[in-house]
Amino acid sequence: MQIVMAVLLTLSVSLGALGKAEAANGDGLGDILGKLPIIRGDAVSEGALHRDVVLVAFFASWCPPCKYEFPHLNTIQKAYGDQGFQVIAVNVFETFDGLSTPAKLEAFLDDVDPRFPILKGDAETRRIFGNLDRIPTMFVFDRDGAPAFVFRHEWDAEKTHLTEEELRSVIEPLL
Repeated sequence: MQIVMAVLLTLSVSLGALGKAEAANGDGLGDILGKLPIIRGDAVSEGALHRDVVLVAFFASWCPPCKYEFPHLNTIQKAYGDQGFQVIAVNVFETFDGLSTPAKLEAFLDDVDPRFPILKGDAETRRIFGNLDRIPTMFVFDRDGAPAFVFRHEWDAEKTHLTEEELRSVIEPLL
């Protein structure tokens, strides 16, 4: 029960921080993500994602739980993409502690074969998303652009990533 309460507290703090950050700069999700450089896939145009349910996944190629998430992200993008749902992955912390190179990132993306846009985040992106400091982290936004769910991997946590079933249980009620 204590673990559940800690997770809920973390989620509410993260969601609150994100909502305040977006309100402060006045940009919608598509505007924020549309400014980021594209690594793979289609561009996210400013003004896009309006009235979509959006899952934003933060990752790095050296992150083992991140690699486990990508097949689930591909599956749910395929399952719900025609219902106004979009996955967008944002690469952050890629060069942390010398753990990766551009070639390693390309090999990771070749291996996981994402079926959604992959963007390059930066310090400003992390600030806007509640001073993001952990990966994998996922945000799910409802059709009004409001944060509806956050998963944040914690150091030494038993739960390292979300399963496909858990993702479906979050997304389906929002569609």
